Amino acid sequence: MATGIRDKVAIIGMGCSRFGERWDIGTPELLSEAFEEALADASIERKQINAAWYGSGMDGINVGNSSIPAAMALRLEGIPVSRVENMCATATEALRGATYAVASGAVHIALAIGAEKLKDTGYGGLPSPFKGTLNDMWMPLGTARRLCPAGRGLSDQTRHFERRPQACHRPRVMEEPPERHDQPQGPPSKSHHHGADPECAHDCRAIGPV
Repeated sequence: MATGIRDKVAIIGMGCSRFGERWDIGTPELLSEAFEEALADASIERKQINAAWYGSGMDGINVGNSSIPAAMALRLEGIPVSRVENMCATATEALRGATYAVASGAVHIALAIGAEKLKDTGYGGLPSPFKGTLNDMWMPLGTARRLCPAGRGLSDQTRHFERRPQACHRPRVMEEPPERHDQPQGPPSKSHHHGADPECAHDCRAIGPV
């Protein structure tokens, strides 16, 4: 019978690289920045780590589809290092792998780490996963109407949904006044307040009362 992992594992250290347009460094440097901070926070040495899980979703524009670059960047010698990928849940997979390794007793200290450097593609947003560094400077992904201006190839059901307000936001956005971002309300404002506190945060600006 499964007994779970409650009270069997603890996170003893954390680290994070500074968010921003880091044109001067690559993914290995981002990994090292977060790794060194985590080591200092946990008050341990590199040699005490028994295994590592590295998460990377966009391997084509990052460090490749193996764990070798991460192991080399962090100087993780003589221990197993695994790369995991599960789209937006990649970080969870890395943490789960490290957690289960410790809970099972296979290792005493495990590392879960990940990095993604999307700005090197030349445009904002997520790239098409099948093109890697050959992505265009614009994203050819959008609604079926924009891909087929004359509506060709669309079913009646698709056209029906496109006419509904919740499926076609552009006219509503153009007609309604812009939202007041300086007066946030509820949980989002509190989340931003706490998330903007660390020096490495992406947006440290205050956006309104909490």
